[in-house]
Amino acid sequence: DMDLESNLMKTIYIVKAEIEKQEKENRVHELELILGKVMINEKMLKELILDDLLDLRGLVDEKMKEFRQVHGVVEDNNSGEASGEKN
Repeated sequence: DMDLESNLMKTIYIVKAEIEKQEKENRVHELELILGKVMINEKMLKELILDDLLDLRGLVDEKMKEFRQVHGVVEDNNSGEASGEKN
């Protein structure tokens, strides 16, 4: 009886973690679609709610970080701008 309960709790935990992971992946995909639409029509930014704008900012920051890592771009800490210097 205890083993069954333990297994059920373990399964619930695993399923919950998978659902959270899928929700996060879905949100990132949704934000990538929004970003693409905004790049085509910047007026669309006015139609977004604050949560979307904040999440979109986070996605853009993450994409810029990935870009800098791949291309060896170093960020100037004083200005917040990237330079073309390699690490």
